[in-house]
Amino acid sequence: MTASTMGKTEDKRLSIDLCSLRQDLWTKGKDELEMLHSTKFSDKVRWIDTSVMAVDCLTKVMPTDFFVKILMTGMYDITPDPESTLKKAKKQLARAKTS
Repeated sequence: MTASTMGKTEDKRLSIDLCSLRQDLWTKGKDELEMLHSTKFSDKVRWIDTSVMAVDCLTKVMPTDFFVKILMTGMYDITPDPESTLKKAKKQLARAKTS
């Protein structure tokens, strides 16, 4: 599901990046947009679970195994790992109990 309105974020840098993406998309000419939608491949902005963020190792102290595997194989699976999914569900449950 995509929202037709601009959402607000708490992270100012993320807000600036999203605004830049929106501006780039909205200022494309009609011909460019038709070409983008008619091609087999196009860009899609979507949320990805922390457990499968490929380049986290470039900004955080953590093992680089996941990133190196992506570079070596050329395959990137964005399915969150089960442990992360379980941890997220527990946090959501705890938040629901406190509110």
